[in-house]
Amino acid sequence: MKKIYLLLFFMFFICQIKSLAIDYIPVEINSKIVYSREGNLWSVNEKNKEGIVFQRTISSGTGSYSIYTHGSEILNLKSNFEFIFNSRLIGVDNENFKFYEIVYNNDKFEEKLLSCEQVQEIFSDIDVIKLSDFKKNIYTILGNNEEKNILLYNDTDFYFHKYFVKPEDSVADKNIKAMIKLPKKGKVCITHLGGNDKQFVIKVK
Repeated sequence: MKKIYLLLFFMFFICQIKSLAIDYIPVEINSKIVYSREGNLWSVNEKNKEGIVFQRTISSGTGSYSIYTHGSEILNLKSNFEFIFNSRLIGVDNENFKFYEIVYNNDKFEEKLLSCEQVQEIFSDIDVIKLSDFKKNIYTILGNNEEKNILLYNDTDFYFHKYFVKPEDSVADKNIKAMIKLPKKGKVCITHLGGNDKQFVIKVK
């Protein structure tokens, strides 16, 4: 009987981890990634001799946006964190809560803004909430006696530079500031560093 309880607890624990996890490969600073024209695939496989190898660095200005270089070719992105998901290169603008995909089109690389629906397809296990759905800067969710993650999608012109999530442990993924862990009951605030600007509140009732 004790073994059965332990097994059930272990299965529950694994399910909880999976529900919080996003299966992606982060692109670290100074690391290299490879683009293969055959199949339009991104990977970390530098042994692919047919692929185009890019190295990631970051800008020295505000926002630390990503720069990818391949010889004389330079890609200045609008994102400051990227990850590979299903062989796609996805960019996250943590200063603006926007998401991009880097694609090869007409013999050049370009950054394509992803719609809320496209972002939801990537983060299929969590709810993606549009900023435009906030009413007077407040979004209310009915609690269900368990913690859950959500992802904010900025479909407005609002700029989240120097905004942070409070409480701090409500950030569900250190690489993606828009991914927020909600409590069973209570609220999470997205507020400016100075504390005097517009504040966004997510309430869990």
